[in-house]
Amino acid sequence: MLCVKMLPSLVLFCALCILINDAALVQRVITSKGIIVGDEVKTSDGESYATYFGVPYAKVDEDNPFGNTSPYPRFTTPFNASDPNIMCPQVILREGGILQCLRLNIYVPRHNSHSNRPVFVWFHGGGLAFGSAGEYNATHLVQEDVIVITANYRLGPYGFLCTPDNKNQGLEDMKTALKWIKKEISAFGGDCHRITIAGESWGGSAVDYLLYEDAYFQQAIIQSGPRFSYAVSSREDTEVILKLAAILGQNTTNYRDALNYMAKSDPIQVMRAYNSLEYVFGVCENPGDFHLDLNAKYAERIRNTPIMIGVTSKETFDDIASKPDSYYATVEDEFYKSLGSVFNLKNETLRNLTDEIWKFYLKSKPISKDVMLEIIDLSSDFQENYGTERSVTNFLKMHNPRVYKYVYSYIGESPYKNVSGVGAYHTQELPMLFEWWTKLKTEEEFMMRRRVVKLWMDFVKYGNPTPNPKSSPRWLATDLNSRRYFDINLQSQMKDQLYRERMAFWEQIWSKYGQYRK
Repeated sequence: MLCVKMLPSLVLFCALCILINDAALVQRVITSKGIIVGDEVKTSDGESYATYFGVPYAKVDEDNPFGNTSPYPRFTTPFNASDPNIMCPQVILREGGILQCLRLNIYVPRHNSHSNRPVFVWFHGGGLAFGSAGEYNATHLVQEDVIVITANYRLGPYGFLCTPDNKNQGLEDMKTALKWIKKEISAFGGDCHRITIAGESWGGSAVDYLLYEDAYFQQAIIQSGPRFSYAVSSREDTEVILKLAAILGQNTTNYRDALNYMAKSDPIQVMRAYNSLEYVFGVCENPGDFHLDLNAKYAERIRNTPIMIGVTSKETFDDIASKPDSYYATVEDEFYKSLGSVFNLKNETLRNLTDEIWKFYLKSKPISKDVMLEIIDLSSDFQENYGTERSVTNFLKMHNPRVYKYVYSYIGESPYKNVSGVGAYHTQELPMLFEWWTKLKTEEEFMMRRRVVKLWMDFVKYGNPTPNPKSSPRWLATDLNSRRYFDINLQSQMKDQLYRERMAFWEQIWSKYGQYRK
């Protein structure tokens, strides 16, 4: 045995200790909470990295799992950080999870081990209803000499109620995780002054929101999920709690009584009830907050924060191309409801808005599968593209000179690669960054992974995705005039004015109808 058992007097001075036992390396880290024991992973090329899976950063009050958390108590014995699959209660795609789910999966490089490494913190997507840190294996990222952390946060009603007593607990979980990381990451060899937060889909929206919170990070990456996305925010609503309690067997008109009943219910049953409602929780905010363009309180913070932000080229392609023909008989009514919810409209005004949008995209063509590509453009703009443009505009109006905008358009071995008009759809960049659900198949895809990983990790290291001035092509920061962006594909290049006419159309729509949200 080395370090811990042979040299006990040095333990307090060791940030990272190694135990050798039967030729297996066990990684030990001394934190303010006690000893955390991880594992070493060997890569195919002979390199290695350490993992610390399921590290708790806060404790959920099981008597009130919808409320505030408390600091996790000190470990009385070394904490065995070996379970990557702990997740918060959920029932979509996978069913399971535990209330004490506020955990981090930490990946630490071992090559030329040293301290003060940059840190990359990932918040998963999943519509606030599903997903976990364990779904994102960071083996490719950690080999770029960056510490990678994937984080859990509470989901559904446990994380995103919107009542006078409980608001945005999932966002608070993320802030708590960042506080923990800032305090403890030096023990893992990380630099608490070089933290980049990132997320995709709703995880990206969370990153956008966190830019307007107190600083526990220095850089941000927002992937297909701006805070101005159509389904991100929500208004105060206690009725949904009464409905959830009723499904679970408690009929009451007092939402606090309903919450107390839900707190004692099985979390999986609570999430099943939530899923049955087809109700979407969002970030609890004032309706008028969408119109926030400048916030003096955080202007300086945002001005000094390098930001990477972008979308895929056809965000909703997978969602819509996989629909049956019957979808086109109902899509107009569904879109009508979505617009009514977003703009707080009804009756004639809502009908006028709906007709105006359909006319712009379909040019008076009837709704059918023949206009699938037009509907994909409409829904992509409504859900992601315009919101991303709004966020970019916000950052630029705060005079941020380091906003790096992108469109990921590489389709690779997409199941739709032979479909006319195909583009990269929502989540399609994720297998380039992580070992994920979708696996790469061809040498071309593996080459693209190497390119994408380098772009992302160079941004984490240097605040610039192409820091070498001799890089070709070079990814330049955007500005209000050119609105330039980096098109990520086999032949990546800088382009100007993404979807210019469509974005101008949505700007007019919001100028005309946005007043009704107030």
